[in-house]
Amino acid sequence: MSRRWLLFLTVLVLLFFFSSRARSLVGTAASVVAYPFVSVGSYVGTTVKGWSADLKTNKQLRAQCAFLSKERSTVRAKSVALVAVVRVHNLTHELTTFKKRFTSDGVQLARIIAKTLSPTEQTMMIDKGSRDGVERDAVVFHVFHLLGRVMDVYPWYSRVLLVTDRRSRVPVVVGLHAEGIGEGSNDEESMVVKFINRDVPVSVGELVLTSGQGLVFPEGLGCGEVRSVQRVGEYHEIEVGVRSEVRGLTHCLVAKRGSGAIR
Repeated sequence: MSRRWLLFLTVLVLLFFFSSRARSLVGTAASVVAYPFVSVGSYVGTTVKGWSADLKTNKQLRAQCAFLSKERSTVRAKSVALVAVVRVHNLTHELTTFKKRFTSDGVQLARIIAKTLSPTEQTMMIDKGSRDGVERDAVVFHVFHLLGRVMDVYPWYSRVLLVTDRRSRVPVVVGLHAEGIGEGSNDEESMVVKFINRDVPVSVGELVLTSGQGLVFPEGLGCGEVRSVQRVGEYHEIEVGVRSEVRGLTHCLVAKRGSGAIR
C-alpha cells in the first residue's frame, strides 16, 4: 500500500515538473514567435507618428511659404513703385527746380514720348496737349536750353518743332550785342545764325541766347555756342553747336507763348 502511494506521489511530481517545463517552453516559443510582430508594430507605430509629425510640419511650412511668398510679392511691388518714384524724381528734379525760376505760372512739365531726328526732319512728341492747356507756338525747353516750339496740338499730345529743324526760326543774340536769326539745319547738333552784319565782331566760343525779340520765344534761353564764323556777302554765317542734346532727354518744360524772361 505504501509502495502504491510512493509511486503515485512520484508520478504527480514528475507530471508537475514536466507540465511547468512545458509551459516554460511554450511561453518561450510564443515570445520568439511574437517578438518580430511586436518589433515591427513598434517600428510601424514610431514611423507613423514621425510621418504624422512631418505631415503637420510640412503643412505648416507650406502655409508659411505661401505667406512669405505673398509678403515677397507685396515688398517687390512696393520696391518697384519706389524705384519708379526715385527714377522720375531723378529725371525731373532739375526741371522742377528750374521751373520755379520762370516768371510765369504757365509752365508745366512734359514727358517726351517720341523723337524724329533725321536729315529731313527734327521734331519730337510730348505727352501734353490741348486738354492740358498747351497751345500752338508754346515754347519748349530744358533747364536753360531752348528745344523748340509747339507746332501741332492734339487733345492728348503735341508735336514740337526743334530749333535744329530747317523750318525753325529763332531770334537770337550772339555774345552781348550781335542779334540775328537762328535757323535749323536738320542736324541735331547744330544750327546756323544769319543776318548779323559782317562788321560786328563775332568769336568762336561765344554763347548764343534767345534775344526775346518777337512774340514767341522768351529772352535768355540758351541755344548753343559759336563753332565757326564765315562771311557771306554783307553778313556773317555762324555755325552754332547746339547744347540741348535732345537724343538723351526724357522730359522737358512747356511754357505759353511770350511767357516772359527767366529770373
